[in-house]
Amino acid sequence: MIRDKPLPYVERLQTRALTDVDLVVIHCTELPDLATAREYGERIVHASGTGNSGHHYIDRDGGVFRYGPEERVAHHVRGHNEHSVGIELVPIPGGSFVMGGDPADRHDDELPPHPVRVAPFYLGRYEVTQAQWQAVMGYNPSSYKHPQRPVDQVTWLEVQSFISKLNRMEGTSLYRLPSEAEWEYAARAGTTGRWSFGDDPAALDRYAWVGRQGDIGTQPVGGRLPNPWGLYDMYGNVWEWVQDCWH
Repeated sequence: MIRDKPLPYVERLQTRALTDVDLVVIHCTELPDLATAREYGERIVHASGTGNSGHHYIDRDGGVFRYGPEERVAHHVRGHNEHSVGIELVPIPGGSFVMGGDPADRHDDELPPHPVRVAPFYLGRYEVTQAQWQAVMGYNPSSYKHPQRPVDQVTWLEVQSFISKLNRMEGTSLYRLPSEAEWEYAARAGTTGRWSFGDDPAALDRYAWVGRQGDIGTQPVGGRLPNPWGLYDMYGNVWEWVQDCWH
């Protein structure tokens, strides 16, 4: 039995003819429970007043819930490319923010805070996985081997080679690393607190792998909560390369 629990923005999702559906995507989430998945799905992260959610969710007890009708396009399944290695991109709106650290945190290399304006761009929802790196590069240098963990132990030059090969595979020239300003802007996700979820360090474990619970090494991407723009692992897990040097 399927139980309907439509998302509050479902009427704003794009419509389609069911006869146009030629691909079914099954996604296994690392979120801890259905309540968390629902909380994430209800967050408005797009200018259209919609969020990121699939159509159907199966709970641990086998219960099936429909968050949106099949004739609506869910953001989780947009942009299929038959040559893609599965990198899901999130549209980041343009805007301004104050870049740099809080003087109270005493990171001198992040001072002084200064205003920066960022144009719209796209950023990967998840860190690049070892499976994606292997599919493009043909090898996996990571210390903590697992196909869904982020690739690690790669140099900036190796990342440039990965991007070049990925662009050729997918017939585009659009993949690139974000600038440092773009990365920080996306990590903050329109917020002004110490972290995108607020100032309470006790909440950090819900959003990041930080080695406080015996979680040594990397962990599968997307295993903690995303920031308000739907980006995962912006804190913890692995360090991430940017295109330019620190500013």
